[in-house]
Amino acid sequence: MNWLKLLRDEVEELIGQALVKAGISGDNWRGMLAPSRDTSQGDLSLPCFPLAKQLSRNPVELAQSIADEISSHPAIGQVVAVGADVNWLAQQILSEKVRIGDPFGSLSSTGRTVLIEHTSANPNGPFHVGRARNAILGDSLVRLHRLFGHEVRAEYYVDDMGKQVAVLAWALANLSQQQVEQTLVGRDGVNPRWSGKADHETVRWYQAAQKIREDGDAQAIEDEIGRLVHASEHGDQEVLDQFEAAYQPVLDGMLTTLSRLGIEFDTF
Repeated sequence: MNWLKLLRDEVEELIGQALVKAGISGDNWRGMLAPSRDTSQGDLSLPCFPLAKQLSRNPVELAQSIADEISSHPAIGQVVAVGADVNWLAQQILSEKVRIGDPFGSLSSTGRTVLIEHTSANPNGPFHVGRARNAILGDSLVRLHRLFGHEVRAEYYVDDMGKQVAVLAWALANLSQQQVEQTLVGRDGVNPRWSGKADHETVRWYQAAQKIREDGDAQAIEDEIGRLVHASEHGDQEVLDQFEAAYQPVLDGMLTTLSRLGIEFDTF
């Protein structure tokens, strides 16, 4: 797919309006609109020498007046007049359209259904760089498939019965906040920016449990965690409720983070 053509189609009407205001009629300018020779200055470029000749105007001044007119539109990114050329960066248009879910230039429906499971980070703590990277890559695939006309279902697989959730559930049931802070002495606390956000707060119980398991005679703890995992796998409703109470606030916090990136899921 020619992204430059899609971007060009998006802005041609605005360019035409600006040229009409400058006194230029006809569509000959469309043939002059081309990829910028210097990509650091823009994606597309419109040379103004031929246009200035029609109007008997200075081409540099004409380029600047056209750039001023186009840059006043909120849909356009950076527009600059460089000499007698008008250049603009159209990435802002692309990023905005993708962010708000309006795939301009998308193909008609192909009838193909695609399931994309991505991110699926364990609900025991906030996103770190690696987890966030996977979310961004996965969401990009979702958007690209939709752009090509596929019916896409984005799925987040929640590992709500694994050992990591069992560790978190055990910690929340057996460790007080004072015990958690004593266990994690010397480590950085919760960033004040994220104070009260469940994924950032609750992960400290998980971290404390991991440290306790590593540092001492933790066989009794391991046995209890193993019992919780076994019970959850066999449908023990009390344990399943305990697990949900442990992971759901964390998952909600993680999804709040993803929503700030415009990443959403259809099924869990």
